Amino acid sequence: MKHFLLVIAFLLIISSPVYSQEVWRRLTTDDGLSSNKILTIYHAKNGDIWITTDQGIDLYNGIFQPFLQVSVSDHL
Repeated sequence: MKHFLLVIAFLLIISSPVYSQEVWRRLTTDDGLSSNKILTIYHAKNGDIWITTDQGIDLYNGIFQPFLQVSVSDHL
């Protein structure tokens, strides 16, 4: 009976919703991202987020800062 109650308690714990205090926000070209087509994302130890897109590389640390931009002619 003790094991049965432990299993029930465990199932209740893992099935209860866990809420994160983190707020997620979708960032787009309207926010300054060079393209909405993301290729890779790297989160640096200092907190900066580096994002590579099909149009270049952006640094995000609260605002987008273009680091390297690629023009359409570079793809030809």
